[in-house]
Amino acid sequence: QGNTITVDVTFSGGIVDFEEGQSFEQAKEIADTFLYKAKEGGRNRILMSELADAVEVKFPLEESGSVQ
Repeated sequence: QGNTITVDVTFSGGIVDFEEGQSFEQAKEIADTFLYKAKEGGRNRILMSELADAVEVKFPLEESGSVQ
């Protein structure tokens, strides 16, 4: 029979809305900030800007598919 290898993967991310007039560097810096805040909050999180409010998504999503 074959050997089975299990690999646990975690993911944290920062996402930003790219706004008109904003440079790529500015957007990257904001996304980077959200990335590090997500990492500080634990594994499997994504933080994103949404109209100047922060939204946090934790994985795995609950069975209902709701976002926390």
